[in-house]
Amino acid sequence: MTDDPLILKQISEGRDSTRAYLHIGKTGGTTFRAAAERVASSEPSRVPLIFHHDWTVPKIRAAFPGIKISFVLRDPLERIVSGFMSRLRQGRPTYQSPWTVEEATAFLYFRDARSYLDAILSAGEYEMSAVDFATRSIAHIRRGYRFHIPNTGTASKWLGSVGTLASLEHFAQQLLGCPGELGHAHGNPVPADDVLKSYQADELDRLRQHFAQEYQVFDDVMRAAGL
Repeated sequence: MTDDPLILKQISEGRDSTRAYLHIGKTGGTTFRAAAERVASSEPSRVPLIFHHDWTVPKIRAAFPGIKISFVLRDPLERIVSGFMSRLRQGRPTYQSPWTVEEATAFLYFRDARSYLDAILSAGEYEMSAVDFATRSIAHIRRGYRFHIPNTGTASKWLGSVGTLASLEHFAQQLLGCPGELGHAHGNPVPADDVLKSYQADELDRLRQHFAQEYQVFDDVMRAAGL
């Protein structure tokens, strides 16, 4: 069990504690959670426990042995760019989440997502030191797939449903029943695709290689889910 008040509140409401939804940042979680709250208001038993950004698969399994864990994934590079821009805006317009001291320091050097990606491509010693600091400091980048899912080899024991942004409505129907139109509760004013489309194919390949560990987790989970 856990002493997390948000989880305890959900349990007290009668939500399904045999199933979990792990909210990985920048994967449509705000939209899914809005739909889940609508369903929970009348039929809480149809809604899995919802775990926020600080939770990981091992932590959930330790607190709730045997629970099945579901989540949504998106292309790692798209998620990282979206996360960078979200934290640069401090979560606005949906949220108001001030920078940490470390994030403020990172954003002094990297004023936009392109400068962060360009520094990776430069491969310069100074630039890569700044990239390393920013990657460890910016919340949505630091808490990536490897943070949440450090061991994909055990996925068969705990994996529930896996969705993608393109299949978010179907994913919600699987977990919640039939919530109807999901809508879009939260999104970047500038989509990640608009940033990435300015790069050549070989540059995108180099960026993906830089985030190879994120892609390994992504690929392993998608394979385990049969997607």
